[in-house]
Amino acid sequence: MPHCQYRPQGRAPTVLETHVLKLRAFEIVLVLFYMEDLKRHILDSIQLSDYLKGNVADRLTDGTSKLKAGKKLELARAVLVAEGVINQAESDEIKSLVDYRNTIGHQIHHLTIDVGAYSALMRLTEENLEPVVAYDSKAAERACELHLTVIKRMVGCVFHAMPDTIPC
Repeated sequence: MPHCQYRPQGRAPTVLETHVLKLRAFEIVLVLFYMEDLKRHILDSIQLSDYLKGNVADRLTDGTSKLKAGKKLELARAVLVAEGVINQAESDEIKSLVDYRNTIGHQIHHLTIDVGAYSALMRLTEENLEPVVAYDSKAAERACELHLTVIKRMVGCVFHAMPDTIPC
């Protein structure tokens, strides 16, 4: 039996649906901001720390000439875990939120398909044909908390790593 919905206004979103979509858009922008800022801060801080310590080896490369940003962040997460700045659970949370950020960038339609007249187009699980909801309503909150926590810890680590004289 086809999925039926009574929609007197036609396929246009209802007022409630438009408000839900606006809220999601705002939360999606927050996730993008927090995760991009955290990624930039992590990579820049590790490079600054290496420079201040006089390390000649770049900890954000694996020997190849060009690394994709995702691989650099993976190496950076490993550095932060090794130095005790974050634990493995926080590293996994960073990876999870970066993957969610990638879903936002490449498959945003999966995050909004469950709202509106076209919700019948949602992906279904293979086991029991339940709808797969890709939208994470807590992602913005988790990204904000993780952003603040990691940056606060990293600021302390960079200042402890500073030598008495800065090399020029």
